[in-house]
Amino acid sequence: EVNALSAALRAEPPRLNQDPRLVTVSESLRALSGASEELRSKAAAALADAREKVRQAETFRLEAERRYEEARAALARQNFDVARERLQRAGERFDASLSLQESASLRADRDRRLDALGREITKTENDVVVRDVRRLITAARQAYFDGAFERAEDALVQAQNRWRTTNVADESEVTYWLTLVRSALSIKTGRTISPTAPLFAEMSQLLNFARQYYDEGRELLAARRKTEALAK
Repeated sequence: EVNALSAALRAEPPRLNQDPRLVTVSESLRALSGASEELRSKAAAALADAREKVRQAETFRLEAERRYEEARAALARQNFDVARERLQRAGERFDASLSLQESASLRADRDRRLDALGREITKTENDVVVRDVRRLITAARQAYFDGAFERAEDALVQAQNRWRTTNVADESEVTYWLTLVRSALSIKTGRTISPTAPLFAEMSQLLNFARQYYDEGRELLAARRKTEALAK
């Protein structure tokens, strides 16, 4: 409209164009035309920038989706460290996309999916940890009853460290067996007594009684006299 009005003024006879009032109008129209062109140029630049940000936002979103799928694949392989790392990357890329192009639906979907997968990773890993710890406790108990206290302690320390990968408080059964095993280890080196020791005779007599009662208990148990056997 500015350009059309300017053209109309220029088409007027010279005596009208030179009228000071029309000269002022023409100058205003030229200034307005220049401002309009500048605004149009800025709008075009802003539109180009917006389109680029939309493109970048979509690129970040697609990368977020890829990282999310990688997290799920790592979880399926029970590679929990990689699964958590990929999940974190997915969250970062989703956030980058949303910082460029806000989307309420994408934000809600991001929060729901990442939270669900995070909880699934934690639960699955904890289930694996529980199985591993149970296996190590069983091995430690067997070693303890076999008198292999060092092996029992090693298994229990492994169980303790494994448990701590997903839990803050120590597992009570592991703590219980560690106490027993370490107590056994602490007295293992003092199980030999010299014949010249002052308590050798008393200790020998007590051990003989113990062996006698033990053998009697076994015989009573074989005879199905359990109460008397346990007393022995």
